[in-house]
Amino acid sequence: MGSKNRIYLGLIIQIILHHHRNKFDKSIYMSKRVQDKIKVKHKDNFNYTNKINFKILLKNTIASSQYGMNSDTINFIAHIESANKYILYSLKKEKHHTICSTIFSLRKDTLKKYYQMNDFKVFRKEYVNLIEEYIN
Repeated sequence: MGSKNRIYLGLIIQIILHHHRNKFDKSIYMSKRVQDKIKVKHKDNFNYTNKINFKILLKNTIASSQYGMNSDTINFIAHIESANKYILYSLKKEKHHTICSTIFSLRKDTLKKYYQMNDFKVFRKEYVNLIEEYIN
């Protein structure tokens, strides 16, 4: 895919690099095709597909979970406190860059399912209480 089809979203923050060493390149991109899908399927999260608002997701990232057993994709969960909602976004390393493959809001039951997975990693202890309070 050429650079015409990629949208630059920003740089990965240190907390993600700390918990997932050598998994990603620092620059994050999204294809226009994925952005169009989000615009249709997840209209309320479309505003996070630009550089300025995607930084909000990165700064509010509280946990991660691997997408599949042998997958290179890692799901990250961000807590947007002002809206009191949890948003999942996925990052995957391509040849020379990292791509964001999806962004959508999590319901309580879906967050509970992720929370109960073995590879679910919460970045700080205070986030555990925040998640448990939300799902119960």
